[in-house]
Amino acid sequence: MIKKLITVLNDPESQFMNKSTIVGFLGELYVKQRLNAEGGLFVHRGNQSGVDLVNQSFEIRIDVKTSTIKDFDKPYPNWGWALLSSTKSKPTATHYICVALDVNFEVDAYYIIHSEDLELFPSPNDRRFKNLKYVLNIKKYDDTLLDLGQYNQCVNLLKEGKVIKVSSDKRLLDLL
Repeated sequence: MIKKLITVLNDPESQFMNKSTIVGFLGELYVKQRLNAEGGLFVHRGNQSGVDLVNQSFEIRIDVKTSTIKDFDKPYPNWGWALLSSTKSKPTATHYICVALDVNFEVDAYYIIHSEDLELFPSPNDRRFKNLKYVLNIKKYDDTLLDLGQYNQCVNLLKEGKVIKVSSDKRLLDLL
């Protein structure tokens, strides 16, 4: 299924469609595939429930957020995730897993956030996203400095361990 979705996303005809639903579903499939390969036994829920993946044994409810890389051809390529909208009073998930996709729709990295830490995250500083309560913004290269409080706040949360970057050599399940 993952390969089929990537084929659709790369099809020239897809330039005329909103890809966000397919990209979001692709991220959910990547996370489910990885967690289940690690022995997690997660069930896919989705459908706007606020929870995408559930593991009843461990009482883990995951909301998967997926971002394609932005400005990949500029000096500061980055990803951005809307963690919680201002219309929700509190999260229904126990964890957020943010999936960073590269230009080929392959996973660059996973980022884990425990829902109890959401209030530490910044609100967007762009009025176009005024309905968002909390966001996560990550730059591809850590050595690039931007004078943007929102990015700096997210970098600090990463350094403090409130955002956990999961590299390919680590088990995602062990870090939940």
